[in-house]
Amino acid sequence: MSGAFHREDLFFSRYFHVEEDGDSFIFSLQRPLQKNAVLRLRAGEVIREAKNGLSKIGFVYNMSFDYEFFIRPTTDLETACGVILKLDKRLDAIATRTLVPRLVEELLGISTRERLRWSKDGRLPRSGSVTFRKRHPITIATHPTDKMLELAANPSIIAEWRKRDELASAG
Repeated sequence: MSGAFHREDLFFSRYFHVEEDGDSFIFSLQRPLQKNAVLRLRAGEVIREAKNGLSKIGFVYNMSFDYEFFIRPTTDLETACGVILKLDKRLDAIATRTLVPRLVEELLGISTRERLRWSKDGRLPRSGSVTFRKRHPITIATHPTDKMLELAANPSIIAEWRKRDELASAG
């Protein structure tokens, strides 16, 4: 195959682990999805972006349920490296995009009532809002990804907030 590349030509990616498998390659997202909670929450979007991007390198002939893509390359190394660079940037954008309330609740394991209370009193920082239309415009608050990841990494903070709320409601 004229456009194929070989093991010694493999390129660097912050997200994909690449292995050779005969005349094909395995592009795996398993490790980043295990390590990054935001990418895990947005796994469907990550998979769609990866599959669309990787199809520009070659034929995606199988995808396992372990976030691995089997690619038979039909392009040259320079084009493949460019595609991977663009995919890395796109996955960076997905990983750092602000979080909507549903994702904050899922990431932190909190209820809607807790999220609203803590947002209102300033304990849960906001980063802005997004507006969309259904029948009427609807605006929802967004939250900074980095701050939400810090809270998720320190569940004792959420436990302390809950304890403080419980004491306030009892007193």
